[in-house]
Amino acid sequence: MESITLNSTPTILTPNMFVVKMNDAVSTFDRPASHSLNISLSPNPNGGLLLAAWEKPAAAGAFLQVSDRAGKILHSMSAEGLTSATLDLSNLENGIYSICLLAGEYKAVERFVLSR
Repeated sequence: MESITLNSTPTILTPNMFVVKMNDAVSTFDRPASHSLNISLSPNPNGGLLLAAWEKPAAAGAFLQVSDRAGKILHSMSAEGLTSATLDLSNLENGIYSICLLAGEYKAVERFVLSR
């Protein structure tokens, strides 16, 4: 990939597009896509049933993992083609956990509290 040096500050048009003036010419560039996903959890804190939701259907090979604060994976499931999943975590003790959605090079991690 070739790089260029800019002599001016880019003007942000949208979160995914910016404009740069170079040698009296104005060019518009698309910003590369982020390698992250947005995942929402509800309810948080929860009593054992957790709804995880994300914007687009997860790609082939995507999966969800729940881990404890030490990083030990306690629950794992396929998320392929899904936009949400309800997880029954009632077998876990009260505490703080993380849920991770992995879909190719994209990743989302959120923390949640389990409290009964």
